[in-house]
Amino acid sequence: MATSPELDLCVLFVESLLDPVTGLVAVCEGEDGTSVYHNALAVLAFAHEGRRAAAEGVLDCFDRNLRASRDQFQGFPHLWNVRTGLPNGGSVPWEGDAAHLLLALDYYQQIFGERTKYRVLKDGLVALLSQRAALCELVVAEGVAAMYAAMMPYTRTRILSRLRQCFFNCEYISGADCKHNLLHVILAA
Repeated sequence: MATSPELDLCVLFVESLLDPVTGLVAVCEGEDGTSVYHNALAVLAFAHEGRRAAAEGVLDCFDRNLRASRDQFQGFPHLWNVRTGLPNGGSVPWEGDAAHLLLALDYYQQIFGERTKYRVLKDGLVALLSQRAALCELVVAEGVAAMYAAMMPYTRTRILSRLRQCFFNCEYISGADCKHNLLHVILAA
């Protein structure tokens, strides 16, 4: 699917950051750290370029971690260790990360037509984001915008209205932040 040699090189570079055991993608060469967000972006790139095995490596890691948890799913911690495939201690979940992972999973399913393999992961993310929408005033504006975009196919108007209300009630440090985040909501609508 690649459209240029430059794009091929970019995707090959991202693939070079994959850990062959855990399936996670490092943030940069020589680093063991990564985030849910960076791996969601990698899934999008891999799916776009038809690299199913690479996309599934990332999704498999999060699916394994969700299935291994005996507690109610509260989201994936933001920071992870690429080599162990486990969250870094002390890292907390970010709603925006969950939203981006759900968007990446949806895109993977759209590209490859696979609807059942990651059902537990998808259901967990949708349920989590639905619950967190009730407390969206505690979420940063970028997270709310990502939640809105990710939840559009799955939710009733009530939850989307709540997310939109939270977004427009957010306080911003500068007008530039407000304009940037408003663009996310407009593009998702």
